Amino acid sequence: MTCPFILAALTLASCGDDGGASTDSSVTTAQTTQPSTSTTDPAAATSDDATGQSSTSGATTDDETSAAQTSSGSSSSSTTDTTTGEPLACEFAPGCHQPSAPAAGVGLATHVPIGCAGDGGFSKSWSVFVQGDGFASAEAPRTIPYLGDFDDDGALDLFVNFRKASAAFVFTGLGDGGFNPAPAQLSGGLFSGGWGGDLGDLNGDGALDVLVGDHVRGAWAWAGDGAFQFTDLTAGLPAPFLFNGGGLADLDGDGDLDAVFGADQFNKGYALAHNDGAGAWTPGTPPATVNAGSVGSFSFADYDDDGDLDIFAFGHGGGTVMDAYVYRNDGDSFVEVLAAAVPGQSMGTADPVQGSIGDINCDGQVDILAGGAVLLASGGSWSMVTSIDGAHIGHLADMNGDGHLDAVTHDSSVGLALYLGDGTGTGWAPQTTLGLPDASYQAGGAMGRAYGIEIGDVDGSDNMDIVRVAEFGADFVLEVWSR
Repeated sequence: MTCPFILAALTLASCGDDGGASTDSSVTTAQTTQPSTSTTDPAAATSDDATGQSSTSGATTDDETSAAQTSSGSSSSSTTDTTTGEPLACEFAPGCHQPSAPAAGVGLATHVPIGCAGDGGFSKSWSVFVQGDGFASAEAPRTIPYLGDFDDDGALDLFVNFRKASAAFVFTGLGDGGFNPAPAQLSGGLFSGGWGGDLGDLNGDGALDVLVGDHVRGAWAWAGDGAFQFTDLTAGLPAPFLFNGGGLADLDGDGDLDAVFGADQFNKGYALAHNDGAGAWTPGTPPATVNAGSVGSFSFADYDDDGDLDIFAFGHGGGTVMDAYVYRNDGDSFVEVLAAAVPGQSMGTADPVQGSIGDINCDGQVDILAGGAVLLASGGSWSMVTSIDGAHIGHLADMNGDGHLDAVTHDSSVGLALYLGDGTGTGWAPQTTLGLPDASYQAGGAMGRAYGIEIGDVDGSDNMDIVRVAEFGADFVLEVWSR
């Protein structure tokens, strides 16, 4: 059996018995679901790698020959250090698996990165104080950071949208784990309110552009020129409406990135705008909901395998409990198939929440990490099987190159935490000796609230690094923890 085409925007597509999910729209809420007891990895399969050459799925290779795979997915010979391209099956041979570019049909916020089998710890490679270094007021920056290569020089740059700043910022990556402390400014004429957004090419010029859903600015976009100059691309986006975040995906199947926005803590619902491929916007019909509020984190994938991208959204309904939502894209409308309150993942009513999607248990279906809670997919519904911790900020990535998705969480009670997944969705090993800052870590004061995180290779080591925003004493700190 061959692997299906890599699921749009998901880094770890896998070969299950059939690799497909049904279009059953039943909803299993997290409150009423009992944890599952066991899952098994499917067998690996042969497919094409990212270079288009046929190879045994997931096996690392030497210059001439692919390592043979057994039917259980393990390698039958020794492996080398590097495999180019994304792993096409769970489980694949450990090693250094270079991630390919994110799917063209989604923004960068959906991407799930892959790292090498790093054996070292983390150390702080760069930081700035939000107020002390003059970027914004220290009143709750409420931002989720985003990594992207704006100037195509191979080094990741960093976009942030701090609350109560005169502009949003792009910090130029130096390629060594740090960023230029004098960032490019994306002006909007108003101080911002936070928190989420997305990066992608909105006007077809090949350069990375920016979208935000802002509590004060509303819907906003900037076109980048590839050299850190940005121009307003907002005309036609929904207004007037206040948001907590936005996401980018080709929702109408015409080949360009459309935009969806989530309401702020004082409102409910969504707004949607279609893109003509040149950065011109027209109103669209958003998902209908009576519950979703304070939504600022989005991901997209075709979970039902019908050819269009579905919406995964994370918010907290105007309250203090994290919610996970899924909206099935039926081509001309969206159907809410999941609206689940996630127990234990609580935060302030205006604080960001963050989720992530990927194939956590290697069955070919799209699973959900909502903060620190794991919801596994089964035929169009999702069930909460475990809570890794009580964090309201969570991100999936393969942090150790073993082919299984790991979880990075962020919460004031645990600090910045890494849990290695075993490919079942229920087994998560906390990593307590790698030097990540726990709740006792201080930077200008004791740790208070935790805000957004981002994952990517910012120092060129092929290992995944972590960017975070957190409160310390009277200020907020933007930090990079490199491995």
